[in-house]
Amino acid sequence: MRDPAHSRDSRDHRRRHLAGRPARAAACLLAFAFLAAACGDDTGGSATTTTYVPDIEAADDTWIDWNNAAAVRGYTDEANAVAAGVAADIAAAGVKCEKFLPTDFAVIATSYYRAGIPIPIGSGECDGPGDGDEAENILIEVMGTTAPTGTDLVAFERDLLCAQALDAGRLPDGTQNFPGIPYVIAPDDTWVIRPDTFETNQLIADALGRESLDMCEGME
Repeated sequence: MRDPAHSRDSRDHRRRHLAGRPARAAACLLAFAFLAAACGDDTGGSATTTTYVPDIEAADDTWIDWNNAAAVRGYTDEANAVAAGVAADIAAAGVKCEKFLPTDFAVIATSYYRAGIPIPIGSGECDGPGDGDEAENILIEVMGTTAPTGTDLVAFERDLLCAQALDAGRLPDGTQNFPGIPYVIAPDDTWVIRPDTFETNQLIADALGRESLDMCEGME
C-alpha cells in the first residue's frame, strides 16, 4: 500500500500547479489579461461565465489556437454538465463525491495556457473521502471527442507535472520518493478524473469499470 504521506505530496504538488503560483498568476492576470464577454461556442455550446484571456507566452504552442479560443469561450454548460454527471456516477457507486462545483476557470486557463496544456471545455471538483479540510479533492476535466482529447491532456500534463515532481522529490542517492499522479480516463477519451490519492483512484476506477492509472508511470 502506498504511503499516505506520499499521496499527500502528490495532492499538494498538483494543487500548487493548478494555482499556477498564485501571486505570479494573479499579477499576470491583472497586468496582461482583458475581460471578454461571455459568448456562444461555435460548436453549439454556450459559455457559462465571462472569462479572462491571458495574454502571456505559452511554453509550448502545440495547442495555442485551441487555447486562444478556449480562453475566450470558457467552460461550456454542456461540458460542465458532463463533469457533474461523472461526479454523480461516482457518488452513486458508493464513493464519496460531494459538493460538486465547476472549477475556477481563470486559474485553470492561466496556468494551462502558460504551460501549453490544452484547456478543458469543462471542469469540476467534488469533496472525496475524508472529513472537513481533510477531504480529498476529486478533479474532473472534460475534453472533446476530437483532439485535444483526454489522452492529449494527460500527455501534456505528464510531460510538465511528472518531470517537475520527480526532480523535486529526488533524494541524494539519485532515487526519488514521489508516488506518481493518479488518474482515471473515460473509455471515449472525453473526461479525466484526478483524485488526490491512489487509494481513491482505485475506488473510482472500480466504481466506473475503468483502470486506475499513474500519469508518471515509467518515468524516473
